Amino acid sequence: MSSTGFLGKVLVEKLLRSCPDISTMYLLIRSNKNKCPESRLNDIFENPLYNRLNKEMPNFREKVIPLIVDFNAEDLGLSENDKDLLMRKVSIVFHLAATVHFKEKMKTAVTINVVATNIILNIAKHMPNLKSFIHVSTLYANCHLKHIEERFYTYPINHKNLITLTRVLPENVIEEYLDIIASS
Repeated sequence: MSSTGFLGKVLVEKLLRSCPDISTMYLLIRSNKNKCPESRLNDIFENPLYNRLNKEMPNFREKVIPLIVDFNAEDLGLSENDKDLLMRKVSIVFHLAATVHFKEKMKTAVTINVVATNIILNIAKHMPNLKSFIHVSTLYANCHLKHIEERFYTYPINHKNLITLTRVLPENVIEEYLDIIASS
């Protein structure tokens, strides 16, 4: 689960506080230009959101294991040992990682929102103890519609073709292509 965004921070705090029987929580955290994932996690846990948890369960930090990910690397940059660890130990997956910037470059948005989700799903398929997979999509999915229903939508391009296009085409060509698809 990603834990550096707004929803991730709230979910981590709520789960640790409300589910004291959680033995270990593995958090997938990206490196930042200025900070390593461990430092980012320490900063997050200093947030006032965690004050109550710090009082009620001062050793909660021992339950949290950060795993470094890189959205631009194959398999998110997870080592074989990390993937094996996740497959053996994890029973519930919360996937909240996404970019929600309106003006994000398409290659970046697809890499984070589509490719990373696909990788996490593929890892989850090999988790023998998996009980639940919860995916929180970006709030901008289907933003061209006035009313969004709780159903599966079809799209003019499937995710595999979208991934291929973003890997092989320059950004400006991708944008032109998507404009054509959107107007048809």
